[in-house]
Amino acid sequence: LNLNYETQYKIGRYYADAFLPNHSVVIEFDGDYWHSKKGIKTYDEKRDKFMKKKGYSIVRIPEHVVMKTPEIAKQIILDATNQMAFLFI
Repeated sequence: LNLNYETQYKIGRYYADAFLPNHSVVIEFDGDYWHSKKGIKTYDEKRDKFMKKKGYSIVRIPEHVVMKTPEIAKQIILDATNQMAFLFI
């Protein structure tokens, strides 16, 4: 994708799976097993709210999308970076 990124980027007490510093976009890859467990959705909502308050945009991509249709995962990321670029024009 030719994007600058950092993995396991610390934001407060949380770690983002990936962070695109030039766009302030956090990418979370949601594992199908982990995200089927009770209470995880509430936990993720709390994390997302915290990160959004800090000025980050959050993009969540389910594991099955990454594994079965990587081109769609790629497009989701590109769309997120393009949306952020328009905010600064």
